[in-house]
Amino acid sequence: MNEECFIHRSELVKAIEGRLKVEEDDAIKSAELVLNLFGFEDRVIDNFLETQDRQIFYALEQAGFVRPETEEVTLPDSRAWRIHYWVLQKSAIKNALISTKSSIVEREKSIYDTIPKEWFFRNS
Repeated sequence: MNEECFIHRSELVKAIEGRLKVEEDDAIKSAELVLNLFGFEDRVIDNFLETQDRQIFYALEQAGFVRPETEEVTLPDSRAWRIHYWVLQKSAIKNALISTKSSIVEREKSIYDTIPKEWFFRNS
């Protein structure tokens, strides 16, 4: 299986920290919830979520890490049955991780830009 199709715990934690601006402990709890619910699948049925879990999923939806999806199935008696899912947006998570890393690099560069140039080239 292609390694890019997996979201590692550490990746999801960093992406949640960066995009949702939460503390590491909260990001770890959210990442573990997501990974436990999804397992090796790309989507999870909404009925599996507790109310507090659903609130986390709404925040993750705002971040672009999950999206809702509805499927309509026709029952044998011709009634329509709607199934609500949450779909994991792996590429959005990977992209958020990349943008988080690049913003850290930019901040580090800007720190050095504030140091006067003559400090780098002092004569002893």
